[in-house]
Amino acid sequence: MLIDGVASGATVTCAANDQVLVKSVSTTQFKLSRVKYDGTAQVGGSSVVRSARTTNTILAAGDNGTLIDITSGTFSQTFTAAATLGSGWFCYYRNNGTGVVTLDPNAAELIDGAATLIMYPGDARLFQCTGTEFTTIRIKAGVSVAGVLSRVYLTAGNGNGSTNTNIRRFTTATVNTGTAITYADSATNGATFTINEPGFYYIKFWDDISGGIAIGLNISNESYGQMTVTQRLAADYDPAAAHLREVSCVTYLVAGDIIKASSASGAISYVAFDINKIAHV
Repeated sequence: MLIDGVASGATVTCAANDQVLVKSVSTTQFKLSRVKYDGTAQVGGSSVVRSARTTNTILAAGDNGTLIDITSGTFSQTFTAAATLGSGWFCYYRNNGTGVVTLDPNAAELIDGAATLIMYPGDARLFQCTGTEFTTIRIKAGVSVAGVLSRVYLTAGNGNGSTNTNIRRFTTATVNTGTAITYADSATNGATFTINEPGFYYIKFWDDISGGIAIGLNISNESYGQMTVTQRLAADYDPAAAHLREVSCVTYLVAGDIIKASSASGAISYVAFDINKIAHV
């Protein structure tokens, strides 16, 4: 049984004449709200204990109310099952190093509605357990460091997919760095750019062809005119003779989103595609 996160068998000390309100948050855990003798509020049952770490140590019941302070390292942070921790469990978590920490709850459990969540250097959050999943409250936003953000820059067209005939392919990956974007080329389906990390992305597509060109979100083989407003992130249409055009956008994307370059097949003199993660959340 826990009282304010203090392990079973331990004690929570109150001064003489302190007033104590005991609230049950589960069948095995209680929270204390105390008022000092002079009438001022005393928050929590004790001071916040700091636990400095440099590698993954699974977040457990004993971390309730603790400040987990990551002083270095890039790794995935694992969690005890939400049902085991129970509704009401919480901890503070700070990435105080220069690496990137990926929050990865148990099995198929979610954190802020996603399977994983990235914490960059300087990020600090309050983690809360509902008994079935985790939510966070951001206390401080981190900042990007060199090498954290991702970019894929492709040049030289390679026609279109044989099945997805509206989806461009490319020949040369001039830049392919970082982990936020996975680029894949398929002779049948064309080029795809899968988003692995939520954040803001800058995308630009050049094509030297007549008709419509577009940057598509979560499309299959849609052309410029077949996309919905939500799917069409940026587009241009010109029925005149082939000439170089470009479309671009800045948009927020989540893990699992797929970006494609949509354009009519035909002779190519210049084609390029550039996608960059420019900010995280």
